[in-house]
Amino acid sequence: MLHPKVVQNSAGLVDGHTVYLSAFRTIDRFQRKGYFSKLFHFMIDDLRRKGFTKATLGVEPAEEKNKDIYTHYGFTEFIKTGKEYYQDGTVINVEYYGKILE
Repeated sequence: MLHPKVVQNSAGLVDGHTVYLSAFRTIDRFQRKGYFSKLFHFMIDDLRRKGFTKATLGVEPAEEKNKDIYTHYGFTEFIKTGKEYYQDGTVINVEYYGKILE
């Protein structure tokens, strides 16, 4: 779920045919077992069936591993940079990327 303050970054990330993926990850003990891949492909197929034509997501620039994973899954369209604000006062820089759902 998007944090209410993230709405300021929604331009270019969400619309009637574009979905924003949030907190999409596999916990450590289930990594490298193919769960992420299966879930990702199921989710993208389901979104296509529901009429979405594009998916977007955000990643912290320092999270190279996550950026590599998202690039592998086709999130190569750089959209913009922004900040996300959390209720505890944490502020992070975020790069947003998109993928056409073919």
